[in-house]
Amino acid sequence: MRKPANILIILGILFSIFTSIGTANATEDSRYFSQTDKTVSGKFLEYWDKNGGLPVFGYPITEAQMEVNPEDGQVYLTQWFERHRFELHPEKAGTPFEILTGLLGKDLKREGLSIDPDFLPAAVLYNTAQPKEQQWYFDQTKHNLRFRFLEYWMANGGLERFGYPISEEYKEVDPETGNVYIVQWFERARFEYHPENQRPYDVLLGLLGKQIKNAKPGDLNYLWKIGAAQNDLRAPGPIAVGPDGSVYVADSGTRIQKYDGDGHFLARWGTAGLLDGQFNGINSLAIDSKNNVYVLETNRVQKFSSDGTFLLKFGAVGSYDAVLDTPTQMVIDPQGNIFIIERSKYFIKKFDSNGKYLKKFGGLGTQDSNFQQYPERFKLDSQGNLFVQAGDSLQKFDKEGNALQKWQGTAFELSFPTYTDKVPFSRLTLLQITPEGYFSLYYGINNMVYVVDSNLTILKKWTPLGGISNSATDGVGNLYLSGEMVYKYDSSGNFILKWGAQNSQSSLINNWYNISADYTGNLYYPDNSSIVWLDENLRETQRVDFASLTSGQFNQSIGRFSFDNNGNIYVLLGNTESTKYLQVFDSAGHSLNKWTLGSCCGWEDGKIDQIYDFEVGGNGNFYLIDYYNYDANHNYSSTINLLRVQAFDNRGNFMAKWLVPFSYIGLNLTTDPQGNLYILSHSDADKGTDRGTITKYNGNGNVLGKWDLAAAIHAPSTASPSFSLVSDHKNSLYLTARSYDQSSGIVEGIIKLSFDGQLQAFWQVNDPKNTDQGDIFGVPYGNIVATSNGAIFVKTYTAIQKFRIR
Repeated sequence: MRKPANILIILGILFSIFTSIGTANATEDSRYFSQTDKTVSGKFLEYWDKNGGLPVFGYPITEAQMEVNPEDGQVYLTQWFERHRFELHPEKAGTPFEILTGLLGKDLKREGLSIDPDFLPAAVLYNTAQPKEQQWYFDQTKHNLRFRFLEYWMANGGLERFGYPISEEYKEVDPETGNVYIVQWFERARFEYHPENQRPYDVLLGLLGKQIKNAKPGDLNYLWKIGAAQNDLRAPGPIAVGPDGSVYVADSGTRIQKYDGDGHFLARWGTAGLLDGQFNGINSLAIDSKNNVYVLETNRVQKFSSDGTFLLKFGAVGSYDAVLDTPTQMVIDPQGNIFIIERSKYFIKKFDSNGKYLKKFGGLGTQDSNFQQYPERFKLDSQGNLFVQAGDSLQKFDKEGNALQKWQGTAFELSFPTYTDKVPFSRLTLLQITPEGYFSLYYGINNMVYVVDSNLTILKKWTPLGGISNSATDGVGNLYLSGEMVYKYDSSGNFILKWGAQNSQSSLINNWYNISADYTGNLYYPDNSSIVWLDENLRETQRVDFASLTSGQFNQSIGRFSFDNNGNIYVLLGNTESTKYLQVFDSAGHSLNKWTLGSCCGWEDGKIDQIYDFEVGGNGNFYLIDYYNYDANHNYSSTINLLRVQAFDNRGNFMAKWLVPFSYIGLNLTTDPQGNLYILSHSDADKGTDRGTITKYNGNGNVLGKWDLAAAIHAPSTASPSFSLVSDHKNSLYLTARSYDQSSGIVEGIIKLSFDGQLQAFWQVNDPKNTDQGDIFGVPYGNIVATSNGAIFVKTYTAIQKFRIR
C-alpha cells in the first residue's frame, strides 16, 4: 500500500528539481508566453525549441504539473500545449526519449478505434502510377500513409513525434473552426490538409491538447461513425474501364473513384459543384485509348487525365448542335471519337477528343436510320459499331451513323408451365457486346442475364449477385456491373469478385428510424417479435423475444413502441383494419397490462384510423396521432388532410383530442418526463409559413408554448429549413437542422432547447462553403436519437455518427 505514495514523493522531488532549475536560470531555461499566460521551462522548453516550436506544438495551455498517463496509469511531470502533451520520463534520461509526447490521437479516438470504418484495419493502397516510396503501409496498425502526409510525417519527426497512423485519410469537421478538411489521425497527432495554404503550411496539426484540456462545458465532441469509410463506394453509378484495366466509378454523382481490376483503391477526385473538376450529377463515364477520362453531366462533358487532372470541357456553350440537351450516355470508339445520346432530341451526337462537334444522326422518324422511341443506352462492339437501345428496338450503326441492322419488338420468349412470356427490348437492359459479338441483356423481372446471338437465340443465362444500374467491359470481355457494389464477372457470367461499401452495420443503419432511447439512456430497436438492447457503441447487449415469454400469445412483429420513466415498454399492436391494442411489458419482457384502445375507424373519441405516430410520456400517459379526414359535420372527405392527437392516461382511458395540420415535409413528436407532448411541424397554420415550429401541449391538449425554429438558427427569410425532433427524457429537446440559402449555402447542425423552449445551444457541424464533405452530416428526416447520458446519434444518408456533449 506504501508503493504509490513513495512514487508520488519521488516524482514530487523531481518536479521541485525541474522547476527550481527553470527558476534559477530564468533567462535561458524559462520562457513566458503572454498569449496564454503560461511558462515553459527546462527540459520541456529545450524539447519545444529543438523539435518545431510553435507550428508543431502550439502555445502552452497549462503549467507543468504531475498527471496520470491514461495509457499506462503512471504519474509523470506533464505540460499541455495546444497540439501536444509533454511528459518527462527521468528513467530515460540521456536518451532521445527523456521527453515523450502523449498519445493524444489515441486518447481522443479510443472509442472509435474498434468501430469507425476509417479507423479499422485497412487494405494496402498502392497506386501504380505513383512512386512506391511515397506510399507506405504500417503492419503495426494496418493503415496507409501516403503522399503529402507521408512527406510531412518524415520531415517533422516521424514515428517518435507522431506515432503510427491509426486511421486512413478522410474528411472531418475541425472542432475549432467548423471547417471541413482531409485529415489523418496518428497515435500522437491529427494531420489536416489545408490546400489554401502554401507549403509547408498546407499540412497543419490539429489542436488536440486544446481540444482535450481546454474543452468548454457544452461543447459538442464528434466521436465516431459507422457506415461507409472514405474510400468506400456510397452510391455507385456509371462505370468505365480503361485500356490499362483501371476501373472508374462515379460515386454519389459528385466524385470519381479509381480502382485496379482487382478492386484495389487507387485514386479519387471531384467535389459537388459547377466549377471545373466539380460535378453536379454524373450520367456517364468513358475512357479513351490514352486512358483519359470523360465525365458526362447534365449539360457538359469534362475531360481528365487518368490521375484526375482537369484537361478541358465542352457541351455547355457553342453552336446550336455543339450544345448538349439532356445527354444520358456516352461511349468512345478506338479512334477517340465521342458519341453522346441526346435523349430529348432523339439524336446521337459525335465529337472529337477535344470536344469539337462533328455530326449527329438518328432523330425522330420511321426510317431505319431514325428512332421511333427515345434512345436510352448504347454499347460498342470490337469493330467500333454502335448498338443503340431505343424503346422496343435495338439498332446497329457504323461509326459514321449509317444504319446497318435493326431488331424490333420481341427479343426472345421465355416458356413457363402455364404461359409464355414474350420479352420486348423495352423490358431489357443492354449490358455489353461480348468479344464474340453476342448481346448480354439483363431482364430485371426475374433478375437474369441472357446472352443471345444476332438471331436472338438464347445461348446462355446467368444470375447476377446484386442490383444493376450500370455496366462496363474491359479489353478481355470481363463484365463490370455497378449496383449496391461493383461486381466483376467473366464473359460467361462466372463471378470473379466484388468491392464497395461492404458494411457489417448496414442492417442497423437501415433500421435506424426504429431505434429509441429510454429514460435511463439505454438504446433499443425492434426485430420481429423481439426488442434488442444496444450499448452506446451500438453493439447488441440483450434480446428479449416477447412471443416466447408470452407462450405465443404475443405473436406479432413489433412496430411502434415507447417507454415510461420506470423502464416499462409500451408496444402498439393492430393494423389499419383492426382493433388497436397497447400491451405493456417490464424491461425483462413480462407482460404487465394490455388495453383495447379502439376499433377502426371514425371521427368519434377513441376511434383510431391509420396511425401516424405514437409516444409515451414519463408518467405513463400516451399519445396516438392518426390521420383525420372528416369535415365539421363528421362527414368523410378525402380532400381534408389533418392529423388527430388523442391522449390516454396510464390506464388506457381516453383523456382528450385535438387536430393539427398535416405536413408532407415531416412531423415529429416527443414527450418529457412530466408527460407533456411536443409536436414539430413544418407547416405553421398561424403564419402560413413552412419554416419549422414546435408546439408544446399538456395531456388535455392545452397549448403551453410555441417556438419558431428558423429564428433559433437565424435562417434567412429565403430559406426553408427542415428539422427532426427528439427528447433526451431528462431536461432537453434536440433537433437536427438543415437550412439552405443561396447566399449562406447549406447550414447543418444540432439544436438543443430546454423544455420551455429556450435555446441552449446550436452546434453547426458542416462548412457551408465546402460542398464536398463526404458523409460529414447530410440530414434526412427522423434521424436523431439523444440519451439522458449526453450521447447524441445522428443518422446521415450512409452512416450513423455519434457525438457527446462535454
